[in-house]
Amino acid sequence: MASVSRVGNVGGWLFATATAVFLISALALLMSVFAFRWLYKPFLIALLLIAAMVGYFMQTYGVVVDDTMILNTIDTDVGEVDGLLSVALFWHLLLLWILPSVFVLWVRIKRAVWRRQAVIRIVFAAVLAGVAFGALASHYKDFA
Repeated sequence: MASVSRVGNVGGWLFATATAVFLISALALLMSVFAFRWLYKPFLIALLLIAAMVGYFMQTYGVVVDDTMILNTIDTDVGEVDGLLSVALFWHLLLLWILPSVFVLWVRIKRAVWRRQAVIRIVFAAVLAGVAFGALASHYKDFA
């Protein structure tokens, strides 16, 4: 990760690009696992909710939210939640969760023949895994 501090030079930019390519392909690969007709929309809406909430708290409180903090929300009591609710949170969720969720619900997903769909998913997963591996391999020392 030493290359992160060198973003001003070519090596740093290549590392940043490899990181972005890896993250995008890994996220697309994860999302493709849930890409079944009846599961995909609820998964996307839940993902939008998590992203909107995390984005709000990162922007408002200047914290980096990790997986432990997300799991700690289960142990939160009513008093703690009441202190976090605000009009700004409402508007943030409206713009970054509700409106995109309405769009997700509005889009129609066509049903495909399962054999053709299986081949497409296998090829898609193989290509994404290859791209992710290539991005990691291109800067292995920097990622290690």
